[in-house]
Amino acid sequence: MSYLIENKAQVVYSTHDSESGKLSITKYQILKETDKYSLVSVDLQTGTKNQIRVHMADEKHPIVGDTKYGNDQKKYQRMALHALAIKFQHPFNGKTMEFQTDIQSFISGLVGGYELV
Repeated sequence: MSYLIENKAQVVYSTHDSESGKLSITKYQILKETDKYSLVSVDLQTGTKNQIRVHMADEKHPIVGDTKYGNDQKKYQRMALHALAIKFQHPFNGKTMEFQTDIQSFISGLVGGYELV
C-alpha cells in the first residue's frame, strides 16, 4: 500500500503523503519461482495508473521488460505483464463484465512453464 502520484514527466511514484497521492493497494502471491524470475498473481484493490509496475518496482521486483520502472539493462520482446482475468462494473449500465484468457507463452516460458489449476 502506498499513495501514488504522477509528476510532470508522467512518471508515477509512491509517496506516504496522503494529501498529495492517491491511495493504492496491491496484493500479490508468488505462484512459481526460478533463480531469475517469479510468476505472480496480482490482485488490485484499487486502480491507479501504473500501479502494478510501481508497486512491484518498489518491492525490488520490477516487471520483466519494464524499461520505465524496471531494469533498463535487459531488453525483452515485450513487458511480461498480462491480465489473465479482469472483472469490473461497466461504467454506463452497471453490469459486471468479466474476461479471461490464457497465460502468454512468453511469460510462462520465463519460469519454465506453468499450468493453471
